[in-house]
Amino acid sequence: MGSFRLKPVAGETYLAILNLPDGKQKIYNLPKANAEGTVLQIEDDLNKDSLLLTLQISPGMVNNQTCHLLGLARGVTCYGAKLILKQNKIEAHIAKALFPTGIAHFVVLEDSGRPINERLVFIDRHDNLLFDFKTEDRIYHPHDSIPVSIKVTDARGKPVTGSFSLAVTDNGQVKADSSNNIVSNILLTSDLKGSVEDAGWYFGNDQLKELALDNLMLTQGWVGYGWKSMLKDNITAVYKPEPEFGIGGRVMKLINSPLKNAKIVLFSPAINFIRDTVSNQNGQFMFTHLPQADTIDYVIQATKKGGGNYGVDLSVDEFKPAAIVKMANPLIKPWYVNSDTTALKLSDNRKKYQQEKDKMLYGVRGRVLKEVVIKSTKIIKGSQNLNGPGQADLVFDEDDLLKVAKKSLLRLLQEKVKDFRLGTHVFVAHATPVYSNVIFRWYFINDKFVLFIVDGIPLYKSIPINSVDDITTFLQSHNAEDVKGIEINYSKIYASNYEARYGAGNILVQLAFIEITTRTGKGNIYNNTPGVYHYRPIPLTMAKQFYQPKYTTITKSTLPDLRSTIHWDPNIITDENGEARISFYAADQPTSYTLILQGTDLKGNLGFKTATINVK
Repeated sequence: MGSFRLKPVAGETYLAILNLPDGKQKIYNLPKANAEGTVLQIEDDLNKDSLLLTLQISPGMVNNQTCHLLGLARGVTCYGAKLILKQNKIEAHIAKALFPTGIAHFVVLEDSGRPINERLVFIDRHDNLLFDFKTEDRIYHPHDSIPVSIKVTDARGKPVTGSFSLAVTDNGQVKADSSNNIVSNILLTSDLKGSVEDAGWYFGNDQLKELALDNLMLTQGWVGYGWKSMLKDNITAVYKPEPEFGIGGRVMKLINSPLKNAKIVLFSPAINFIRDTVSNQNGQFMFTHLPQADTIDYVIQATKKGGGNYGVDLSVDEFKPAAIVKMANPLIKPWYVNSDTTALKLSDNRKKYQQEKDKMLYGVRGRVLKEVVIKSTKIIKGSQNLNGPGQADLVFDEDDLLKVAKKSLLRLLQEKVKDFRLGTHVFVAHATPVYSNVIFRWYFINDKFVLFIVDGIPLYKSIPINSVDDITTFLQSHNAEDVKGIEINYSKIYASNYEARYGAGNILVQLAFIEITTRTGKGNIYNNTPGVYHYRPIPLTMAKQFYQPKYTTITKSTLPDLRSTIHWDPNIITDENGEARISFYAADQPTSYTLILQGTDLKGNLGFKTATINVK
């Protein structure tokens, strides 16, 4: 990156010509200069305590119009001033002390709030936290307990209390990356677009970093505003903030108006949990402070203020994950192509560890068998399948159905069952003048009529069905999570038992059978009682502890300790003296370890430091 000054002349166009080392040239068109506008410049003299801000205005904009200058940092307004455009040039000295360390955004706004210019500048207050590592000895040996004392102070040397993380890695297997850390991320890259190469370099001691930082602000800190599209449409947030796990929704009347003061009951029989609330004037409700269980089912029921649920429409805000855009042909280079010695050593150690583990489990003379693929049948508990549970052409068990929990049965069958369709069949009448051909609409798999069986009972016997529209309504009004399993039988080997029991009689058609097993097993899925909703939250990821071996004088190691990450502690809290103490055990191999400590104090000041420990 670089920069130079350019004063464009009206009516002229400009090119950038790059002379490359190989003698070739590349030519780029510079953006067309506007006849009217503003230029915002900021000069930062490191020896001064203020910034010099200059706003240059084209003659056509010198009209005594009122504008506003704002200085923002970390989403907070740190500076504000009113500007009157009555001359071609406005200068302002702005104290750096008004801003925290990091990127400051200076924006010129019209009275309407519309930005007309913006410039980013990096302000360094030199107030990052200072870390000090201390160990009892400078050199350690394999399996030694290595104690580390940490002391954290502010820039003036005053001890601070804060939360910090420490990672210890083996330099022989892992290349420690100090370029991307909490300081470079929060103070620099999080405010810029694109990838910043070696972000940690900008916080080093290189004398060129100040100029390079400003060039970085002028390139990757440049912004534009699409005001035509922004003013045209009312922009709303796609995803709501989630401070905690909660269940919310809305209760409506048949006439599509909010039902206020409705009683909402949330319960889960599995964990003996029950909670109730009432809906507000907009029909909305929310349950918070819910138990954090890995897998749990809730039933939510809404009733009117005076009792009863007739005409009550209950909806729950289901979690909708963001769409994942996949690359058509991701260019991922195999790890072993042009790998360095560090990556190869890590791979070799993993292989060596597995070999030693196999010896311990199977003996020195043990042989590794070839891969054996074991195929099992999906079993549906409580299934009334005439061929036996899981004996079908296609089976969806409970795990399959919970993955698509809120997908309707109709959509599931359309997406997962090949050639499942809604079609027509023509029954040809006998050659008499009394009867004519009959066109019949129904569901088919290939050209076979589908008969739906629920817990061993044909669907037309369990609920009133007079037409294919009733079947469609049934399939659309019930979701995958409402049933335990679905078994599809259409081939001769699986459909023959069904044909014998539910035979076509004198109807000359072939049949396919879809056996649905409900959660109650009583021949009918819950009938979508008004005001009742079954809710299954997405599973939680429970916190896990980082494995830390412990070696004593009598410890006999049976497996090699080839860890690449020696220690990790994500929550080290310093006391009122700014001190904390941790310890970890060295692995088997003589090498050196890199310690990476980073974190923040209670006032938001950041710190980052690395250190090295030798193991001989």
